[in-house]
Amino acid sequence: MSRLKSPSERKIAKGRRKILVNFETTVSRAERINQATWALNLSKREFLEQAIDSFCELHKEKIEVIAALAAAK
Repeated sequence: MSRLKSPSERKIAKGRRKILVNFETTVSRAERINQATWALNLSKREFLEQAIDSFCELHKEKIEVIAALAAAK
């Protein structure tokens, strides 16, 4: 028998953290992500993958510099 509660049974106190697709985030941010995924008709994993891809494209030069510094060490 699993000790974990189903999503409908989970109750999160205001301001407490909630796990969302292996990311720990605030409840308000999780609610905004839930609303956005529903509006875009995407799964949370698809939404987060697209967000990470967009972040990487936006900061490509910085990521390459950091990767080069890490490789040099």
